[in-house]
Formats: sequence, structure tokens, C-alpha cells
Amino acid sequence: MYINFLNYPNRAKLFLLPLLITFTVACKPSTNPRTLEEQNSFCYWNTSYDHTDTALINATATNHFYIRYFDVDWDDISQEGKPIASLSTWGIIPVKFTPSVFLTNKVFAV
Repeated sequence: MYINFLNYPNRAKLFLLPLLITFTVACKPSTNPRTLEEQNSFCYWNTSYDHTDTALINATATNHFYIRYFDVDWDDISQEGKPIASLSTWGIIPVKFTPSVFLTNKVFAV
């Protein structure tokens, strides 16, 4: 794509030239590409985990996933956020995981 900067006013040149240089420098390929292991991750959002879910991990060649530990919802009686719908598991989770917590909108609204 060819852009003729001579036809633009001076203000546009001052804006477009640094922008063009930024995109040219920033859009280079990475010298340190990701490995396949770093890319096999997903979110596990169920409230229970058992040995049948291990087949899903093996089928997708996953070595890491984000697992929902519990939700936090606003309790009107005690006037505070409380954990609900916690994770129940039957056995050991066979891969590395990052625990995650879901906060409902009611927690932030009060």
C-alpha cells in the first residue's frame, strides 16, 4: 500500500508518520515463538470434577486449565459477599491449573 504524504496537511503528517512508524516496528514476528505446550489451555466452568473429565484433558492434550473454584454472590441478610456454588472434586486434578473466582454483579452494585 502506497501513501502519498505530500497531499496531506502538516497536522495530518505529524500524526500519520509516527503512527505508521509505530505499526511498522510493532508488527514484527516474534523472535521467541510460543511452544505447543503453552497454547493448550482452557476454562473449566463446571461445579464438579471427576475422573470422567480426565478423558477431556487427555483428548485435547491440555497441560493447564483455569478452574472455577466458586462464585461470590451478595447476601442481603448479612450484607456481604459470600461464596456459593463451590467446586466439588473426586480425586486429583492431573494437570496444572489456575483457580478462578466469579463475582456476580450484585457484589459490585451494593
